[in-house]
Amino acid sequence: MVFRTRGGIVSAVTRVQNYINGLSDASDEEINFIGYKANLISQLNLVKAMKAKYIGIQDDIIKGLPDGATKEAEIVSKEDFIERCDDLISQIDTLILEAPQSSSDDSKRDPLSTSDMAKFFTAFITQAEQRHQQQMELLLSTLTNTASTNDTNTYCKTTKLPQTKLPTFDGKHASWKSFKDRFTSSVINVPNISNVQKLDYLMSAVSGNAEACIKKLSMTDENFAVAWKILEDKFDDKNEIVSEYIKTFFAMPRMSSSGAQAIQEITNVFTECTMALDAMDVSQKDPWLIQYTLDRLDSESRVLWGRQCGTEVPTVNAFIKFLDQRCKDVKNSSSSSNKPSSNTSQNSRPNKPQLPKRQATALTNSANASSCRCCSESSHPLYKCPKFLNQTPGERFETVKTLSLCRNCFATHLTHSCTYHKCRKCQGRHNILLHDKYASDSSNRTDPASSSANSASNSGSPSSNHTSDSSAVVAVCASSESDHSDLPPRVFLATALVNILTANGEMIPCRIILDGGAQVNIMTSDLAQRLNLPRFASRLSIAGVNSTRSRARFYVNATILSRTSDTQFTLKCFVLPSVAGNIPNWPVDTSMLHIPHEVALADPDWAVQRPVDLLICGNHYWASWLTDSIRLGPGLPILKETVFGHVVVGEQEPIPPPESFAFTATALDQSIRRFWEIEDASEPTSGTDDQIAAENHFASTHQRNEDGRFIVQLPFREDPHVLGESRPLAIRQFLALERRFITPKERRQQGILSPEELNKALERLIFMDQSENFPGVAGNILSRGRITLSQFKSLSALTPFVDFGGLIRVGGRLENSDMPFQSKHPLLLPKSPLTKLIVRNEHLKQCHAGPSLLLATLRQRFWPLSGRNVVRKIVHDCIRCTRANPRPLQQLMGDLPQHRVTLDRPFQITGICQQRAQHFGKKFRLLYLNTLQQRSKWRHNQQNVKVGEVILFLDETQSGSKWVLGQVSAVHPGKDGKVRVLTIRTPRGTYTRAITKTARLSLDGNILCSNQS
Repeated sequence: MVFRTRGGIVSAVTRVQNYINGLSDASDEEINFIGYKANLISQLNLVKAMKAKYIGIQDDIIKGLPDGATKEAEIVSKEDFIERCDDLISQIDTLILEAPQSSSDDSKRDPLSTSDMAKFFTAFITQAEQRHQQQMELLLSTLTNTASTNDTNTYCKTTKLPQTKLPTFDGKHASWKSFKDRFTSSVINVPNISNVQKLDYLMSAVSGNAEACIKKLSMTDENFAVAWKILEDKFDDKNEIVSEYIKTFFAMPRMSSSGAQAIQEITNVFTECTMALDAMDVSQKDPWLIQYTLDRLDSESRVLWGRQCGTEVPTVNAFIKFLDQRCKDVKNSSSSSNKPSSNTSQNSRPNKPQLPKRQATALTNSANASSCRCCSESSHPLYKCPKFLNQTPGERFETVKTLSLCRNCFATHLTHSCTYHKCRKCQGRHNILLHDKYASDSSNRTDPASSSANSASNSGSPSSNHTSDSSAVVAVCASSESDHSDLPPRVFLATALVNILTANGEMIPCRIILDGGAQVNIMTSDLAQRLNLPRFASRLSIAGVNSTRSRARFYVNATILSRTSDTQFTLKCFVLPSVAGNIPNWPVDTSMLHIPHEVALADPDWAVQRPVDLLICGNHYWASWLTDSIRLGPGLPILKETVFGHVVVGEQEPIPPPESFAFTATALDQSIRRFWEIEDASEPTSGTDDQIAAENHFASTHQRNEDGRFIVQLPFREDPHVLGESRPLAIRQFLALERRFITPKERRQQGILSPEELNKALERLIFMDQSENFPGVAGNILSRGRITLSQFKSLSALTPFVDFGGLIRVGGRLENSDMPFQSKHPLLLPKSPLTKLIVRNEHLKQCHAGPSLLLATLRQRFWPLSGRNVVRKIVHDCIRCTRANPRPLQQLMGDLPQHRVTLDRPFQITGICQQRAQHFGKKFRLLYLNTLQQRSKWRHNQQNVKVGEVILFLDETQSGSKWVLGQVSAVHPGKDGKVRVLTIRTPRGTYTRAITKTARLSLDGNILCSNQS
């Protein structure tokens, strides 16, 4: 709409310009009509109005465009139109000035008659209409030619797509060609659309199997080409498209009635298939015959044929060759499987019981077999081919893959259906000649002893045990694969990925499991939390295996929607912490499972071990199943169709682990030798000098008392007299201990000081302090009833009085309150050291409270003069409080350096015009430089830190109790003499820091506080 309005404005200005150009070519008689000047003025106003409206519209268009060539073109177009309007306005102004004026000469001129004026005006309008019609025809032809030569000019220079429905693709090969052409014309060929937008449109257009191919890609500019290439490689398969149309044709339903609708359905299928194949230039009979025959072959043959034919449409001759080769391969495989293995008798040992092993058949070629498929020279098997053996393991793998052979026995069947024995090194489902290709680092790290034993057993030669004199233990290992029929089966459960509605109506994905044996639907608490659905109370007890019970405290009503169809279910789900563990609960090897790519799986990540969010009970379990099923092969799960897509269910044959047997045997001669070595009496050994001396000392000094106990003297290495005389010291300590118990009886009866005694002692100290700092005040109050001394007039506001103990208390105004006496009339404390001790003690009792709390608790009993200042001083000087809330040091903000306030070369060598540089320099001085006069912080002069002061480091990464103390060893003043940098010596070393990262500690009067704390 905006572009249409802009086009109308340009057309209006063009018409005015054509009209003015026509007036410039007219004669004086033609322009001397009534209203000529007024018409020019109206045209002038019209051009001005169109110019202003065009500027507004064009500015909105430019703002909505991204930076690039399109935006630059719109800016140039705006400037050209403005210049065009200005020229037209100037031209109209000139015509207005040159227009004839009403003067005396005009009055003398013979006026035109009415009939002449009408004729002239009619002729002028006719000529103007003819000129306008010619110009419109010329403009129309120009636009037509431009549209035919350049189609891109018809697009609006914006990212808005045509108002058409975006094509969709569900992963069917038959729909790929149509989707590719429509998406290319609707999105890819549209200019001015970024690749991110194209990828977004592509993501929203695909569904089903096609969506699963590209949904893992991130929304980036480069991934659009990657996503489009993935879809082309997967679905642009001519052979699959032809096969799909032929399958649709063969699946044409029979008419159940003779109605017109049934005939029309058959006609539609016939027309669609035949015309689609004709459009793909598939007119021969080969695809029809091949597809009809292929549907009657076994699944293994169909897979092998799909590997061979590739993406091109096959021919009947190639299909016949494939059938002949397939027949020979099956005959050779069946004939070789009937022959007994000859290696069993050669490798068997006499007089040794054999463990039950799984028999394996060796593949041999008959005399009439074909030549080697690798070298094409002789009829030897592939595992004996010199060319194949000279290749690296990676090249051998590619050769087997190219020849479409089994990776286990090199036959022509599929690997997962092979019954030949597995790799002797890692028990993997591959031939030993391909082991290095499959082997990982973990499979290569084996025990050397077992590796040697296994290699000996694999080679078929009997192992000989050599016992040396230095080795007394012999390790014997053996490995075997038994018939593990008792292994637990591995069963795939039906899982699906669905969308579930939240309380806000949004859809989020969740993983469900279909359980036909459950009676209720169960949801995990995590999913219920994400859905935010209304919860209803419940007391249901859910019983599981072995009568284990779980109680569901509430349930929710949830709605799930299928991702592949329009099916939806509303479920009553009981909420439990979890539904089940990871499903499946074993690592799945998907290399043996060949799932058709046209099948839409209900759970794309069915093989990934992860938990489920919701369990669907039997009520909706049976309503979810459909009739279609696909078998993947013997011993493999099957694909069952549901309303959510195909699910992978059924049992998979487990891979039996190898059994290893090991025992250790000790040589007989080594055991006998060890026996008599233990029983032999050892020769006595001589002890050290200290041991001999101690033994002689005990033998010469021991004695036996009457109780039969032995008494010995302590053995001293040297003479005991060298220890010094310790008897006097021991006597003094004993006497001191004795004197502690020889105390007066009255003191022992008194015990420790009582609270009353401590309170009397404190009041006595306060009385002495008041007498010293308030001399004569108590007597003045007792004699006069008030304070009349001039030096203590400031105490009059407190209305002090003297109590019975002679202490001065605050009278105040709280006499009628229910507070205790000491709170209504606190003791008056002067400015003295005793007051500081009382305040500091209260500060410690209140666990280092702040000034306000400390003053409030202090005034419950005392009233210190200038109490707020005293309290602040105590809190400020407390080291623990300072460390808990330190205040960084500050200094007056310094002057700006020269390079911050002076223009320098970077403004002169930028390479732009000098006028810009000079303009910037002028604006820099006039508009910016004067804004730097004010100091935004640190506005006051502070006392400089001096050498020797104690400083606290501020470390934001640690708590305040772990901050380090240091002493200033040097200061570094600036040009103005202000110290802003310090050198600090700490126990950890010497550091240089700014004062804003440190805090000053005041140690005056803190020693007592520190000791008490």
